[in-house]
Amino acid sequence: EAPAALTAAEWLAGENSDRQRVTLVPKEGSMKFAFSASGSSSPVPTSSRSASPMPTDEDAASAPSSRAVSKRFSTLTSTSKFRHMYGTESTKECSFFNLAPDLSAMDSPIIAANEHYFAIPHRAGGGPVYISQLSSYGKVEPDCAVINGHKAPVQEIAFSPFHSGLMATGSNDSTIKIWDVDSCFQREASQRAEALTSLEPLVAACFISLYNYIHNLLQIKIWDVDSCFQREASQRAEALTSLEPLVAIHKHTNSIRTVNFHPTVSNLLVSTSQDMTLRYFDAEQGSEVSCLSIPQAVTVNVSFNYDGSLMALAGKDRTVRIVDPRSGAVVLTTESSLAAAAAGSRSSVGSSNPHIGRNLRVAWCATRTGAFADPLITVSAGSSGQRQVHMWDPRNLQAPLVSKSIDSASGQLFPMFDETMNTVFLVGKGDTIIRTYEMIFLEETTPTEVTNPSLLEKSTDFQSSIEPFAGVCMLPKRCCDVRNVEVARVLKLTSDAVTPISFKVPRADHLKTYFHDDLFPPVRARTSLATVPDWESADSDTSLFQPILESLQPEGMPAISSSAPEPTPSSTRSKVDTFKQEQVRAAEETKQREDNFARLQAMAVQNSQYNKNLSGGTSNVAPTATAARVAAAHAQAAAAAEEVDSDDNWDDED
Repeated sequence: EAPAALTAAEWLAGENSDRQRVTLVPKEGSMKFAFSASGSSSPVPTSSRSASPMPTDEDAASAPSSRAVSKRFSTLTSTSKFRHMYGTESTKECSFFNLAPDLSAMDSPIIAANEHYFAIPHRAGGGPVYISQLSSYGKVEPDCAVINGHKAPVQEIAFSPFHSGLMATGSNDSTIKIWDVDSCFQREASQRAEALTSLEPLVAACFISLYNYIHNLLQIKIWDVDSCFQREASQRAEALTSLEPLVAIHKHTNSIRTVNFHPTVSNLLVSTSQDMTLRYFDAEQGSEVSCLSIPQAVTVNVSFNYDGSLMALAGKDRTVRIVDPRSGAVVLTTESSLAAAAAGSRSSVGSSNPHIGRNLRVAWCATRTGAFADPLITVSAGSSGQRQVHMWDPRNLQAPLVSKSIDSASGQLFPMFDETMNTVFLVGKGDTIIRTYEMIFLEETTPTEVTNPSLLEKSTDFQSSIEPFAGVCMLPKRCCDVRNVEVARVLKLTSDAVTPISFKVPRADHLKTYFHDDLFPPVRARTSLATVPDWESADSDTSLFQPILESLQPEGMPAISSSAPEPTPSSTRSKVDTFKQEQVRAAEETKQREDNFARLQAMAVQNSQYNKNLSGGTSNVAPTATAARVAAAHAQAAAAAEEVDSDDNWDDED
C-alpha cells in the first residue's frame, strides 16, 4: 500500500506535502494475459501494486515491449474515426427492383459488382446471369436479357480488378467461363465514329442581338454524347442474349464453389471445387497454371493477403488453412473439431477448437503492414448456437486474439473488410442489420516491432429496411462520393431487388470543401505490374506483386491535412448560444405561422360576408349553436370592416 504523505503531528505543525501517486504500469512479469473459454483475454495480476511517483517518459520507454498496459491505452477511445458513421438506404427510384435472383447458393454472397456493373444469377432454366450497369436504376422487365452459357445454376461470380468488363462465372456443371461484358454495353470503335459524325443536338438555343444579327448568330447546343459510346436498350438485349464466353474452362470434375481473381496479378484466376482441388488459371488463355489438392474437405471461401502471396481457405471441416500458392504448400492450419471428433470421443469436440463452428467464412484483413502481420477474421456458429467473430494472428492459429459473440441467429455471416478504413462489415443472410467492427491498433514501441490489432471495437449498426438480406457485396472505393464524405457503399440483394446503401461520416459543411485524406488514403489502382508468366517464374522480383496505389483526391480540392480550415462563426459559438438562437428562431416561425393563419381566417370571414353563397336556399329551421357563432363572427367582421371603411374622420381639406 502507498504510505501516507504526512503524519498527524506534521500536519498539525503546519507542514504540507503532495500526496503519493501509484502507477498502474505493472512490473515485468507481474501481469499475465490468459485466454478464457470464450477466447477473450483477461489480465491476471500476480503481485500487488507498488507505490512510486508517476512514471516519466524514460520509464515508459523502458517498459516491457509486449502488449503491457501503458499510456497508449489512454488513446484508444479517441482513435476511432468511424464511430459516428451512419448509413442511408437508397429509395426505390434509385434501386433495381422486379428482379428474379436465383438464391439456391446458401453459402455464397450471390451478388458481385465492380465500379461499373453488378451481376446476379437469374432464376430460369440453365445457368443464366443478369448483369446491369450501376447507373441504370428502375424496374427490370420479366423478359430481361441475360447471359446464359451454363447448363446448371451459377454458384459464384467475380469481376476482374484490372479490366472492368472481365467477368468469371462458376457453375454446378463444373465449368468456369470468362465473359467480356463491355462489348454488350459499349459501342465498337467504328460505330462510335459513325455515331459522333451523325450526332444531332438535343436542344439548340439562339440568342439574337444587333451585332449577332449583322455578323453571326450565337447558338448554344446541348448534346447527348452517351448515345455515341453506349448501345441502345434493344442493342444491349440482343448483344447479351447472343454473347459467347471468351474462354471456357473444363478442368474441374465437380461443382464449382468459389471463383476469385488475384488482387495483384492481371488475368490470374483461382477457383475451388467439390472435387477438393484449388486451381489457378490464365483467364486470357484458359490454361491451367497450377493445382493443389486438399483432400481433407471442400473449400467454401478464399481470401488473399495484401499482395496475394498467401491465401486463407475456409473448409467444410471447420478448418482454416493458410496456403502459399506459388509453392503449393499448406503453411499453417487450425485444428479441426470435426477431425478430433472422428478420432476420439464427443468430449474432444469442444476441447479441440471451440472457436470455429459451422457456416465458417474467413477474411484476410489486409492492412499493408506485411504478409504475416495482417490479421484474419473468421465468422461461424459455435456449438452453443451463438454466431461469433474471431480475430487471429496468422502466425499462430492456436487461439484467437479477440472473440466476440454476435447473436443466436442461424443465417450465414459474410465478412467484408475495407482496408482503407480497417473496418469489418458483417452481414448475415436473413438479417436486416449491417454490423461494423473497427480494428484498433496500439502504437508501436520500437520501429522494428510489428503491432497486431489489440481491439476489435464495435463501431456502429445500421438497420436497413424490413426486407432481409439474401446477398451482399461491397463496391470499390472509387464509387464513393468523397466530396460528401461517403466512406463505403454496399449493394443489398433481397428476394426481388438490389438496393445501394451509402455510409458517410458527418462533417461540417465548411469542411466538405476539403479532401479528407485522413479518411481516404490511397487505394488500389486499376493497373497491375505482374502478369501470369511473372507469377509462374520463381526468379521474378517480389516488387512486381505489390499493388499500385492512387489517390482519390479530386483535382482542385485541397487536402485538409495541408490546409488549415478557417473557423466559421457557427463553429466559434458555444453550444448554449446556438441552442438559444434555435429556440428563438423556432418561436418566431411559430408566431409567424399563427399570424398568417389568423389573417387568412379573417379574409375568409370577410369574403363570406360580401359573397354570400345562397345556392342552398333558405330554411325555416332555427339556427344551431354553430350557425349562431358563425353569424356572430360575420357580424364582428362586418363591424370591423365598417369601422375601417368609415369616413367619419375624413378631412375634406385633405
